[in-house]
This record gives sequence, structure tokens and C-alpha cells, in this order.
Amino acid sequence: MSRKNENICNSITNYKSNNMTSNKYKNITNYIKNKHFTTGVVTLGSVLAISILVPEIALASKFDIDAGVKAATDPIIKGINDHWGKAVVITGTAGAVVGEGDARQRATRAAFAATAAGGVVLALLAMLT
Repeated sequence: MSRKNENICNSITNYKSNNMTSNKYKNITNYIKNKHFTTGVVTLGSVLAISILVPEIALASKFDIDAGVKAATDPIIKGINDHWGKAVVITGTAGAVVGEGDARQRATRAAFAATAAGGVVLALLAMLT
């Protein structure tokens, strides 16, 4: 390759590497630094924040916490009161079926599981009522 062709190739390579890749990032950076773009983003963010917060504040001022807690916990307490015996029996049976060993060990494990389930149910009832 002649000296002249080599210089032309080098200048093309330098032009591509300096101008093609860096212009892309310069354009994005310039666009982000653009005053109108920044103002638009701030305005859009402010409008979204206000439209989300204002209805929440209005609803929160009318919200009765006691009624909300009562509405959330009453079905749970009713379900525990109605079905806690079944839950204890199912837990004990599961402990006996899944347990390994002879009959005595399984019975001991079932009694332990039922006792633990009963304790959890009584603790929930004491905590929620």
C-alpha cells in the first residue's frame, strides 16, 4: 500500500472513531441538558406526584382506623373461632402421617403437633380479641 493510501485509510478510521461514536453520546447528553427537556420532565413529575398524593390525602382524612382494623380482623377471628378444632386435628394427623418411627413415636409426634397448633390458635385468639 502506498503512503498516500495509508494516510487516507488512517484519516477515515480516525474520522469514524472520533465522530461517529462520540456524536451519538454527545447528542443524547445535549438533549438531556436541553432546558426544555429538563423543564418538561420536572413538570411531568410534579403533575404525576400531585395527582397521586392529593386523592390519597383526601381519602386518608376520611378513613377511620378503628373501623378498618375491625373490618380486617373480624373475619379472621370468626374463622378461627369456628374452625380451630379442625385445624388442631389436621395438624396432629399430619404430624402422625409424615412422622417416621414406630406407632409410639408417631403418636407422640402427633400429640406434640396438636399441642403446638392449639397453642398457636390460643395465642392468635388472645392477640386479636
